[in-house]
Amino acid sequence: MIHLTSQTVKNNYHMSDHGGYWGIVTWARYYIGFDCGTMGTKTALYRDDSVRMAEAYRENIISYPHPGRAEMDPCGFVRNVEEGIRECLS
Repeated sequence: MIHLTSQTVKNNYHMSDHGGYWGIVTWARYYIGFDCGTMGTKTALYRDDSVRMAEAYRENIISYPHPGRAEMDPCGFVRNVEEGIRECLS
């Protein structure tokens, strides 16, 4: 069972060039990377020799409460990373 909290994500994320977030969480000889962009969150599991073993994609929810205004729930990013990790490890 993987327990990934929002504090874990906060401590391991970095801003990417395209405005999303990416991070790397390391276990043993595998790496899990994630990229949280505007449209979706991509998660992938790699071996230490850079071979991709699994990947997952979750669409990010964008709400439009008023004309010309878009909002995204930051907890949605965390939830998508958690779900992506579970899928990659299953």
